[in-house]
Amino acid sequence: MKTKRVTRIGSILMALLLAFAGIFGAGAQTVRAEGAFQEGIYTGSVTKTVQAMGGDIHYDITLTLSQGRYQYAVDVIVSVMGGYSDTETYEGTYTEESGSLTFAGGNLQSATVRQEGGLEITGTLSSFAGGSTATVALAYQGPVEPTEPDSHEDVLVSGNYVLTADSYYEGA
Repeated sequence: MKTKRVTRIGSILMALLLAFAGIFGAGAQTVRAEGAFQEGIYTGSVTKTVQAMGGDIHYDITLTLSQGRYQYAVDVIVSVMGGYSDTETYEGTYTEESGSLTFAGGNLQSATVRQEGGLEITGTLSSFAGGSTATVALAYQGPVEPTEPDSHEDVLVSGNYVLTADSYYEGA
């Protein structure tokens, strides 16, 4: 009986800890409704068999959506002709309306938001796709991390330049 009580108390304490961590831990976070579009990073992969070549082309896809712009990166691995691999990147803009995305520039044409929050993209996967379009499911990986601005050592502080040992002329 003591073991059951300890286990139950431990479970309750763990639930409380997780609840408080969610409220106070990482600050305010937005909760996304299921099937709602969210900017961020999406990944997926697909393998296409090419009968004429007698082998496969594998595509590992990373799609980054942020502030109306996108970057599409695909790692291409060809298993025939001695093997070949390359990374191709494409950029452009996108618009979103009611869970549908339309792409301008690059290889992608459109995307729809899947029920679990991922995307189903349609477009030419890479230069190895021969111009044919394909539809691929991508899973949501998380938000795009903000980039820090470049820091400079010659910062103006109180009307004077901050000088470091690196900024002095050696012959001075």
